[in-house]
Amino acid sequence: EVRRLGETYLGHLDRGEYERAHAMFSADMRRMAPLPAWRETTRASHVEWGALEGREQVRITAYRDPRGAP
Repeated sequence: EVRRLGETYLGHLDRGEYERAHAMFSADMRRMAPLPAWRETTRASHVEWGALEGREQVRITAYRDPRGAP
């Protein structure tokens, strides 16, 4: 499930579907990173990095209710 969610999120970013990617965040994360600012920062990063050449998923770390999280 974690792998599938990661692929879905990255797929949204690859296709420029920033609103859909942002909607996958928790409510707390969306409050900490409001869509307009997050979208512009993410777009600028993708422009700086250039076109995606490939992706290999090596490891995923998932935390459920990490210590100190809101």
